[in-house]
Amino acid sequence: MAARKKRVSKPKSVKVGVQDIDIVYSGEYSDAIVTYEPMVQGKLVPELKVIHVYEHNNEDMTKNTILHETMHAIDQFMNTGLSEEQILQLTNGLILVGRNNKDFFKYIFCMEE
Repeated sequence: MAARKKRVSKPKSVKVGVQDIDIVYSGEYSDAIVTYEPMVQGKLVPELKVIHVYEHNNEDMTKNTILHETMHAIDQFMNTGLSEEQILQLTNGLILVGRNNKDFFKYIFCMEE
């Protein structure tokens, strides 16, 4: 019988450079998200060092949102000035690489199973 893979819990924070950024999940669109733009899935609030994520029934969409907002944090930390479209495309590209190359990120980041 094959061993069951351990399920990884959702991150509560992410470290980007020297900054620890909290990740807050909500089952409904919160004021923190809607204040910026209706129907966005998440929002980085750099001055509060927090990422707000609308938690979907679709786990893949939640994961995409977490990565997308983390990409915004990286962009700000590295001062690259990427556009929203560039962030979106890089996020989707990283997800595509990760899904199609299961061992790629394990190797890059020296992760063990």
